[in-house]
Formats: sequence, C-alpha cells, structure tokens
Amino acid sequence: MKKIAILLPDLRSGGVERVRILLAKEFSKNDYIVEFVLLKAKGELLKEALSDFVVVELGVNRIRELVFALPRYLIKNKPDILLVGMWPLTGIACILTTIFSKKTKLIVSEHVNLELSPTFTRIEKKFLAQFGRFIYAKANSVIAVSEGVADSISTLTGLSRERIKVIYNPVRNDSFIVNNDGFVDPGQAWWNGSNYKIIAVGSLKKQKGFEVLISAMKVVILSLDAKLIILGEGELRGDLEAQIDSLELKNNICLLGYKESPYDYLNKANLFVLSSHWEGLGNVITEALTAGVPVVATNCKSGPSEILCGGRYGKLVPVGDSLSMANAIIESLKSVHDTAALKMRARAFEPSYAAEEYMREFKWKNSR
Repeated sequence: MKKIAILLPDLRSGGVERVRILLAKEFSKNDYIVEFVLLKAKGELLKEALSDFVVVELGVNRIRELVFALPRYLIKNKPDILLVGMWPLTGIACILTTIFSKKTKLIVSEHVNLELSPTFTRIEKKFLAQFGRFIYAKANSVIAVSEGVADSISTLTGLSRERIKVIYNPVRNDSFIVNNDGFVDPGQAWWNGSNYKIIAVGSLKKQKGFEVLISAMKVVILSLDAKLIILGEGELRGDLEAQIDSLELKNNICLLGYKESPYDYLNKANLFVLSSHWEGLGNVITEALTAGVPVVATNCKSGPSEILCGGRYGKLVPVGDSLSMANAIIESLKSVHDTAALKMRARAFEPSYAAEEYMREFKWKNSR
C-alpha cells in the first residue's frame, strides 16, 4: 500500500484543513495509508484527524525550522507521496524533497490567488517572479483550486499554464443533517423571529468583506423583514460590531462567532451571501448549494463565478458595492429557486470526484 503524507502547519478550522481531511478519508477508501504531518499538532480539527489517521508532529515553531525537520521526516518515514498546500510550505517542500527524497512523489497545491492575497509581501512576489517557475517545476504535479488561482500562479511565476492542473475543493456531501436532539441554539432562536433568514460564513477579516454586507443589510431591511447571522470569528469583530451599532442594526444582524458545524444554519437559511473582496475558490458557496440554498456572491477573483457558472446558479455582484448587493439580496429572497438544480451543481464538488482527480496525479510518471 502506498503512503501519503499530508503536510500542514496545523489542523485549525480552515478551508484547506477541512479539504485535506475530506481527501484523506477518500484516499483511505482507495487503499492508501495516510499520515498527517503537522508543524504543530493543534487546532479544532486535530481530534477528527486523530480518530482516523496517524498524526506526526514535527515540532516546528518557525517556518525556517522546517528546513531541518522535513528532511528528517522524509528520510525516516519514506512516504510515497507528499501532498503539500499553501505557500511557503509548497516552495520549501519542492526544494527539500528534490534534495532529500527524490523517490517521493511531490504534489503541491495552492488555494489562494497569489497576485491578490495580502499575505504575500512585495518581497515574496518578487521572489516568485524571479524563481517561482524553477521552484514549482520541481514538483511532480502543481494543483490549483480554481482557474483563477491557476492563472495567478502562471502569471506571477512564469510557470506554463499547461503545467497547472485545476481540481476544485471537495465539500462534504453528508453534512447537512439537521440537529434533532431537541437542543435549540440561542442563535437560531433569535434568527427564527424573521420572515427571511440570511447567512454568511467566514473569518472576521478584511478578505471577507463583511463591512459591505452589513451596509447592504441597512437597505435590505427597508424592504424586507430579514435577519442576518454571520458565523465566524476574527480580529475585526470590534470594528464590525461598531458598524452594526452605528447603523442601528443590532436587531437584524448577529455575529454568532465560530461554530464547529454551520450546516444546521444552512439548512434553515433562505439565502447565503458571500461578500469577499477576493477568494481562492469560495468553498462555502458550494456548501450552500449542497443544501439547496440560493446564493448571492461578489464576482471576486477567484472562484465564485466558476462555481456559479457565471451567474447561472446564483447572483454575482461587483466587489465592494453594497447597494448592488442589497438589490441582489432583495431580488433573490423574493424569487422562487430550483433547489434541485442547485444541489445538482454541487455534485461536481463531491469528495470522491476530487479525490479521483488527485489520485490520477499520484500515478503520473513525471520525474523531478
């Protein structure tokens, strides 16, 4: 049996981490041995991973320490495949695997638009422009989670676009189970006192554009009895709470905080809204579609338009335009939607399909 090592910083409750656990479960069904290799063994998803897989902690506190820790792991454990996501882990793995473990097949994936993400400093972008093509070329396979992300890798690094494979992130297809144990979440009780229930999900940070959605809600409530719940936590909570107070929207918007599972809320929602300034793909859109929930999303780079097929399966609005967003929300809430069609679109993002695409890359004979 082939062994797959999945390298991550940790197992916090993020999009990449959830995707990796979904893929790991599918790989196991196909007779692969899976290990999670973590810089630090921590995070909300660690318990779930430990229940099914071996977890190896490298004990790395700073990314530069990976230069010593990863070769030790590769030499000792000899994985057949190393699956790495997110720069700079991808770049470091390309170099170290080439030097210390040429027999290990290296699969790297990027999940953000490299040109737009503010986590990439000007120095990093210049570095990638100068050396990125040579670094990524050392991988057996380079994967992007959307066409937009693939384009950004190619544009920034000069790596041939044909060298980059697009595999959409999978979404759990068995997660939309309503909680029937009699417990009523206080947030849901608050939400239920409205004719229209709107949900947004994401970390409270600049990328997600929640300030635009909050402004849009001021217009929405002039026409409809609607309440918005935002699931997520982050450094902008104070700023967003102040905005809600200043717009006198405390009765219409609730920052409910992080929830381990958003699916009970999605099942009860009339509309999902993504207000991001940028994305890699936008997994939460697919989660909403899987539940048959209509979507309004910004037409940001990159992902939403790809998932919604240019607006066929949801409304797309300009980035940062609160009035357009408000009008789209009102129109969508007043419209009748084909929930079966939304669910059918989501089937393209099932874990088994994504895993099959990855496993094709595992078998590719390209040598570094």
